[in-house]
Amino acid sequence: MQRKTNPETEALLCEKNDLREEMRRKLKEFTANSFKRDMEARQACEFFLDSTLYEEARNIFIFMSFGREIDTSRLILQGLRDNKKIALPRTVPGTKQMDFYFLDPIKRLADQVEEGAFGITEPLTSLMKVELDKFPVRTIFIIPGLAFSPDGGRVGKGGGYYDRYLSLLYSRNEAIRLPSALVGFGYSIQVLDRLPVCKHDIPITHILTGNGLVECS
Repeated sequence: MQRKTNPETEALLCEKNDLREEMRRKLKEFTANSFKRDMEARQACEFFLDSTLYEEARNIFIFMSFGREIDTSRLILQGLRDNKKIALPRTVPGTKQMDFYFLDPIKRLADQVEEGAFGITEPLTSLMKVELDKFPVRTIFIIPGLAFSPDGGRVGKGGGYYDRYLSLLYSRNEAIRLPSALVGFGYSIQVLDRLPVCKHDIPITHILTGNGLVECS
């Protein structure tokens, strides 16, 4: 039996898909200029590394950049040098779920990752997996996306991996173990005034671009 789709939900999904196509075009154009792309990535990293959020964080859950995503390598390497615990995501084959694994600060980053699903660089499963039921305190998420809005909206690529992971995290932990911040990380052109938002979307708390680190309203 075919499930009925709520007309309002269907309209939101269509709006999101249209927005994704628009943002992919904008990113293709913007990242073609390597000087502007790299300069903004450096500026964004400096804003974050100078922030109180970074100073107070013990754990940073961050993605490995792929395609036209803003470069995260400096944040990962500097975090390891500053004795932060760095965790990277890995998709679970055959599902829409993902897990996070802690990097070993003693080993080279290149020796701890491999090409995974969709060609994205992922951590090895031999690393220590983060247990959702015992989530570490003072943790910050650095989250990718195609678009962000000042009220905490975020539109990703459509897989829903982060929303699922965060929903499980919030449902299994008391307040003290919840993330200190959910930081959407991208270029300034990815920040829009308004985004289509569904009920299951988890709002971000901050936006990090070359224009600064801004708390969402």
